[in-house]
Amino acid sequence: MILHGRDAVRAVEEREGRDLSYAESRVVMLEGYATEIYPDTKNIPTNGVGQTGRWLHTTFKEAFEYHVDRVEQRLQDFSAYPEYLQAELMQCEYRGDLGLSPLAMGYLRNSQFQSSAVEFLNNAEYKNPETSPGIKKRLRSLHHALMLRSNQDW
Repeated sequence: MILHGRDAVRAVEEREGRDLSYAESRVVMLEGYATEIYPDTKNIPTNGVGQTGRWLHTTFKEAFEYHVDRVEQRLQDFSAYPEYLQAELMQCEYRGDLGLSPLAMGYLRNSQFQSSAVEFLNNAEYKNPETSPGIKKRLRSLHHALMLRSNQDW
């Protein structure tokens, strides 16, 4: 069974015996939570919060912390970003979208939030009419968070 939204968050919190952070909750709400192993759309065995490969039999916390480390290596100022922006960066990193645009990441590293926001939507996956609306919504969520952060500089 795959749970979505708040039901998924509650199930992960119960399984791990702890409250999830805002960023963790955001990822779980978007990814969902599988109570058993299933083949994803590419026929890859998947479990938990979209966990595959070496993460198939680990906790969500372990998988999530790995992705936090990756983001912190890419963005030295990550911990200083507002919580809403950290959450959107994490949901894109967790899905694998964050590193797809070196130009967007360069803008972000230079605190050019508006340019980064525009560039994150300037990619083949987002422009492809066959890309699922859910994936496009996730990319737009990051775009909006970056635009909000850019407006805070005024």
